Amino acid sequence: MKWRLVRDGEAAAALNMGVDEAILDAVSVKSSRPTLRLYSWNPSAVSLGRFQAIDDSVDLGACRREGVDVVRRISGGGSVFHGRKGEVTYSVALREEHLPARDVVSSFEYLLGGVAGAIRATGLQAEVSPINDVVVNGRKIGGSAQVRRNGGVLQHGTVLLDLDKALAFRVLKVPSLKMEQRLLVKPEDRVTSINAEGVHVTPARFRRLLERSFAKALDAEFGESGLTEAELRASREYALKRYSQAAWTESR
Repeated sequence: MKWRLVRDGEAAAALNMGVDEAILDAVSVKSSRPTLRLYSWNPSAVSLGRFQAIDDSVDLGACRREGVDVVRRISGGGSVFHGRKGEVTYSVALREEHLPARDVVSSFEYLLGGVAGAIRATGLQAEVSPINDVVVNGRKIGGSAQVRRNGGVLQHGTVLLDLDKALAFRVLKVPSLKMEQRLLVKPEDRVTSINAEGVHVTPARFRRLLERSFAKALDAEFGESGLTEAELRASREYALKRYSQAAWTESR
């Protein structure tokens, strides 16, 4: 199947989330082909799941002091720290009928195959950990979140090439119950990165690995393209009227 590949650069959190939503809209109504987008963040940011309570998930004072953006996604899942350096973020937008199986668990496994395959191409033994993580040596190296709307599916997620754990866990709050359930002394014990596993790969090279791996996992023929004019307008509007607004970010 023919897919669109969008190779984006750095953007602020509100615009990144606006672009992902605009692509979902376009793919849902079939005005754009199924799309793989690769992008990064500037400045660093925390993204919150759609239904997360902000006060339980992020230290807003620490974010202000550290210059870290805070944004709420339309997808579910937990809070994620997105470092300006050391992370590659992807989003996949397609229609439900293009999934081999439409249940949530199977769809995550299917779409995370491209992520796990790219990490394996670096020499690491990556595995999909249900429902929405990729792990190496038992530690999380990539997470993802999903939303479905009007027949469309958006899944976006991260792969950690490197991680400033001290900064990440200054701005994130990890509930003590979650730590107890996972037998963690420190929340950073559960997280790793490609560099921490002894493999050094540049963001540019890892993006290429993701493109090749997603092409194989999705049986996709990629054609590079930018956003349409309609998507550009919609992404700016979403960024301004939704993702930049405290009423949205602090809605829970």
